[in-house]
Amino acid sequence: METELIKNNEEIRVLKENIGRLKIQHTQNNEEITVRNGNQTNPNQQTPQQTNNVPQQANNNPSQDSSLYFASKYDKTLTGPLTSSLDANFRVYDVNENEGKFECIGQVGNPNWFERICEIDTTNGIGNTQIITTQAGKVRKEGNNWVVITPAKIKFE
Repeated sequence: METELIKNNEEIRVLKENIGRLKIQHTQNNEEITVRNGNQTNPNQQTPQQTNNVPQQANNNPSQDSSLYFASKYDKTLTGPLTSSLDANFRVYDVNENEGKFECIGQVGNPNWFERICEIDTTNGIGNTQIITTQAGKVRKEGNNWVVITPAKIKFE
């Protein structure tokens, strides 16, 4: 039974990564179409949007929150832009031109999912599901994508 759960978790992780890769490819295809059409706006293009909702670990003043939220990741790229912190796993904040900080705000059961974007403090174990960002990571905007350049430090409680 436990082996089957591990296999299912791995399959879910692979599916999420595949979806993330497809979203990136979709965004890049839309950018190419926009360029070919003389930079006309493409209504189907998905880009991160600002929101006034407060995430789990954000500041408590929603009127000043200009955070960006993401549901998933593919390799070192944050994917699945969201309009609020609901269902988000990552928050990008303190954006200055093309760079910003990011933190993990969701609850993910598989610590391996954070490979390449987070360093995990395992002193509390890895079986816990509440994620605490102990040190923000850094991201850089490349095209329409936010790419991790410095991993965040997290622990589980």
